[in-house]
Amino acid sequence: MPTVPVPIDRQRRHCPRRGPSTDSAAVRRIFVLLCGGALLLGAGCGERAAVAPEVEPGTHVDRGATVQARRIEAALHARINALRADFQLAPLSWNESLLPIARRHSADMAQRDYFDHRNPDGLGPIERYSAGGFQCRVPITSTRFATGGENIAQSHVHIGYRVLPGGRREPYGARSATEIAERIATGWMNSPSHRDNLLRAYWRTEAIGVFVDSQGRVFATQNFC
Repeated sequence: MPTVPVPIDRQRRHCPRRGPSTDSAAVRRIFVLLCGGALLLGAGCGERAAVAPEVEPGTHVDRGATVQARRIEAALHARINALRADFQLAPLSWNESLLPIARRHSADMAQRDYFDHRNPDGLGPIERYSAGGFQCRVPITSTRFATGGENIAQSHVHIGYRVLPGGRREPYGARSATEIAERIATGWMNSPSHRDNLLRAYWRTEAIGVFVDSQGRVFATQNFC
């Protein structure tokens, strides 16, 4: 029986009804907190969703996947700043203090199999910033300030699967870190809410945490301040 290639995008999980998605990557709506006006924009895929360790105790760490994740982070950060430059916006600095918060959320989504700003324990970005000891206060006007922002995305290392005799699936092809970063950035730019968040002039810094799981799924969390 001949093998049947199955594009990886057909295997992608989508959040039901709430939030946009694109052909480039599964993406979720932005999360922005504005204090002063007490405005909360964005929501998760349902009213669920712990701050988990970056890797749970006893979990096997795939060093190759970790290296790949770090390359995607660097490539995506560079691409984000290139996009901001296209709109005459200042580049975002890389924030090492915010980075563990972003990486933990990406790892948690992969390990507990959900895709949302809120984790299964109901904790969202504001709780994760606080738990990580990170305080954000960015002036917007004389009376309002932002306390953080977040974009998340899910993509895949592999191009697709071949369906083998007996129904077993075998992945084929692999995207480079640059290609994966480009797909994620394109997905965000094609989504009005993610694009708005990414191109906010008042952001000064960011961290992008990426986790690649054993299935080749790529989870990315972009946190702003």
